[in-house]
Amino acid sequence: MDRDEKIYTAALNSIFRYNGGPARELIAVAGSAESVFRMNESELRGLFGGREYSFMKEILCKTVLDEAEKELVWAERSGIEILFSTDISGGYPKRLLECEDYPLLIYKRGSSPLEARVVISVVGTRRATINGINICKKIIGDLASSGLNPLIVSGLAFGIDITAHKCALENNLRTIAVLGNSPDTVYPVSHGKYSALIERNGALITEFPRNSLSFKINFIRRNRIIAGMADAVIIAESGEKGGSMITASLAASYDRDVFAIPGRFGDIQSKGCNLLISKNLASLFYSTESFIDQMGWQDLICKKRPEQQILFALESREKEKILVALTSASELNIDEIKRITGIAVPLLSSSLVELELEGKVAALPGKRYSIIQ
Repeated sequence: MDRDEKIYTAALNSIFRYNGGPARELIAVAGSAESVFRMNESELRGLFGGREYSFMKEILCKTVLDEAEKELVWAERSGIEILFSTDISGGYPKRLLECEDYPLLIYKRGSSPLEARVVISVVGTRRATINGINICKKIIGDLASSGLNPLIVSGLAFGIDITAHKCALENNLRTIAVLGNSPDTVYPVSHGKYSALIERNGALITEFPRNSLSFKINFIRRNRIIAGMADAVIIAESGEKGGSMITASLAASYDRDVFAIPGRFGDIQSKGCNLLISKNLASLFYSTESFIDQMGWQDLICKKRPEQQILFALESREKEKILVALTSASELNIDEIKRITGIAVPLLSSSLVELELEGKVAALPGKRYSIIQ
């Protein structure tokens, strides 16, 4: 795919950033993104039954192409890869192309490919219970020890999503975080501390260009990517309404397998899962072993798991200093830890995140930390 076509495609993605359907239709009719911009006003109107739309003026006004070129340059300088759906050799996830509403392009932060023999999306409520979190941890731990070596996809949200990412990192599984915002930001902000680790052992992806506004609908739209990228979607815990239920519905429409973990009768955060199972909209997730059997993945299990890349590369000496400091008090804030250890804040923050993922330190509100005995 030549650079000009990339610029034209990026321009269309910018124009239709909150609804990519018309852009895909225009490219399908015209044959290429460049051909869309070669159309005159009457030709564009003809495609839409003579009606005039605001986006037509943007297509006819070539300044959007200048902005698109700047976007490509910015992405290159920022180490962000742009994957185009029309470039079959460019790393765009093939599973997504099976979905009729696939994104025109994807911004990617991280070196990990977005493909794997097995891709599993794990999602759930933002208001996860301790039981839901522990079940999520067990499932991903069991998947890792099974030898299946899946790629774990989720949405970086509070609750089950971030638990899925953290557990994947702890078990040296690749993980993909699908964002509902532009590629130069992370939401929620508090999860920014995990983004570097995810980039090192996976990727952060989004369809939204730089400077996109954070509309609530964006986070609903990103659910279709979470559903479409996967072979199977596991709903770990969910209320009757919310993003997880939307993801389950989308996954079913894409002919993906949906599994839900049942909860006790009356539990608010299990009502969605129980509803999906009762209406045969999801299979009951009984155990990791039965899940693998139902998916027919037995032959994909490696008898000996391939050697994984080292996730934590920081000097253990720095971590030891932090642990020693935390044994001197029930809890300390980051400034107090810095004063005691003398470790610079960037390295201190990274060390604390890694200790948290290793299960040695607990993060508390107000940037405070305590040692886990």
